[in-house]
Amino acid sequence: PALLRGQPLWERMRARIGWQPNGPLDELTRHRIIRHLVGLLVTDVIETTARKLEEAGVQTVEELQRLPYNVVSHSPEIQAQRDALKAFLYENMYYHPRVLRMAYKAERVIRDLFEAYTQRPETLPKHIQARVEEYGLYQAVCDYIAGMTDRFAIEEHRKLFDPATKP
Repeated sequence: PALLRGQPLWERMRARIGWQPNGPLDELTRHRIIRHLVGLLVTDVIETTARKLEEAGVQTVEELQRLPYNVVSHSPEIQAQRDALKAFLYENMYYHPRVLRMAYKAERVIRDLFEAYTQRPETLPKHIQARVEEYGLYQAVCDYIAGMTDRFAIEEHRKLFDPATKP
């Protein structure tokens, strides 16, 4: 929350629910902020779109499709605040080095599992081995890995690649 200080949408939602950033952000407060933010964004796009439709004076879908601009959008104020929050999130969250490292680790676990299972199908559980004839090896392995939880995939990776772990 401290990093978000100064972000217009964050400040607006924080003020709306009356939360003071003098302590940790509990789950209920976080949920309320998100709920109010979603409500604001949805209401703004509906109201802005209705206003644009009225200004354009369109009566049919065909007339709407011929317009040289998008009618469905946020108001300029909310769009600017949304863009600022999006840029902030990309810079501080989505592309944060810790997040990127975790994504790399997850990608490696999936790649290692795929290679291990396709190179040695006998390491697959029997019920997955039975699917190989019907769907092919790659599809059966992909489906198996796609159905794994993060925790299960990490544990399977450990069983296959960590010599200290019993299979």
